[in-house]
Amino acid sequence: MANKNQTKFKMDFIWDTSIRIHCIRKSASFNKWENEFELRASTNRSFISVVSLGEIYSIALQRDWGKSKIDRLPRIIQNHPKTP
Repeated sequence: MANKNQTKFKMDFIWDTSIRIHCIRKSASFNKWENEFELRASTNRSFISVVSLGEIYSIALQRDWGKSKIDRLPRIIQNHPKTP
C-alpha cells in the first residue's frame, strides 16, 4: 500500500486487456492493484489500447456476458484516452 506521506508522482498507465477484464469483473486482484498503485489517483493518466477495446468486446460476446457487465463497458472505458 502507498504510504500517505509519500510524494505523489504522476504515472501513465496503459491498461491491457487482462487488467481491464479484472476491472470489469470487479475482481479482488484488481481492487488490490488499484489500491497499491493508486490507479485512479488524479495525478495519474490511464490509457487503453484500441486493440484491447476490440478484444474486450469480443470476449464479452464469446463468453456471453450478462447485460449488467456489457452495460458497464462504456462507462468503464470512456474516461481513458485511446491509443493505437
